[in-house]
Amino acid sequence: MLDTPYLTLNNGCKMPQIGLGTWKSKSGEVCNAVKYAISIGYRSIDCAYIYGNEKEVGEAVRAKMADGTVKREDLFITSKVWNAYHRRDLVAKNLDVSLERLGLEYIDLYLIHWPMGVKEDAGDFPKDPNGKFYYSDTHFLDTWKVLYMCTCIYCICVYICVFIT
Repeated sequence: MLDTPYLTLNNGCKMPQIGLGTWKSKSGEVCNAVKYAISIGYRSIDCAYIYGNEKEVGEAVRAKMADGTVKREDLFITSKVWNAYHRRDLVAKNLDVSLERLGLEYIDLYLIHWPMGVKEDAGDFPKDPNGKFYYSDTHFLDTWKVLYMCTCIYCICVYICVFIT
């Protein structure tokens, strides 16, 4: 069994230092991978709206809770708001979609996936005829402010945004 060390965050939440990332996981394989990871001791699972795998991640998490392997409060689930949902009125909607897909009542960590938003209401990857992204004029701090409000509404433990340039 994996013995994962934890970090205590400034708000008291405990975050496992080792977790399972699900980016580029193949559809139909994510559920089994997450179930196996939980069964060997992983307690942190990272997913995202744009990965398209939140439904399978949630299915696995709920299955491992149902079979008694783990309790929800012992898991640390991370997801991310996608670039096309940075506008104030869309952040919580994107979170709602993630929660519905996961089939969970809360997410422990909700990140801004990228610091720049793309044009809203134009699909997930809006591009001009030359293949360049249409960027949003929504500042990432405005997105962060809404995420902060979501910590109260959705019982999210933490709101961390780290951008490396």
